[in-house]
Amino acid sequence: MFKEINLRNHSSLHKLFYSLGTITTDDKVYITKDLLETIKDAGAVNITIDSEGDKNKVYAKGDMTAALMNSDTLKSADLSHLDVSEATAIRSMFQNDKNLENVNIAGWNMGQFSDVSQMFSGAEKLVKVDLSDTVYKNVVNAWNFFAHNNALTDVDLTNARNITREIVNGYVQAIKNQMQLPLI
Repeated sequence: MFKEINLRNHSSLHKLFYSLGTITTDDKVYITKDLLETIKDAGAVNITIDSEGDKNKVYAKGDMTAALMNSDTLKSADLSHLDVSEATAIRSMFQNDKNLENVNIAGWNMGQFSDVSQMFSGAEKLVKVDLSDTVYKNVVNAWNFFAHNNALTDVDLTNARNITREIVNGYVQAIKNQMQLPLI
């Protein structure tokens, strides 16, 4: 499930993962905000949630607001196999992550959320975000989804549905900021 997290120096995480035992194809695996915060606070650089297809899904459960916010170490997050259908909130998830460069949340159905504001706001080194196949059906607040993302050059919106104007405008603004020529 998680890759590139050194559990040797984090005995509580080590015990947690190794005490789970065998997970069968019929079991649901849940990740909470507290677990993601613990992984972030342990200094994770790369987080990948893997899947074995439709069975063995990993589910976000409860309020995930700011779960990975203010990380000094996180550079890459591939959460495309995280099913957010049982989460209740996700705004500010990657806000102010100082070294974040690459995020993949492709396939997320965010239709149950009305607020996805400040999702990547302040992640100044963010270069690439995969939002392909995402759904924003009931989103009414995407304020500052992309804000202060001056390194952002690659956002994949392939097959994104019901995407808000705020998200697209935030990306366009990031590109405009990069294109400004210095004053002579």
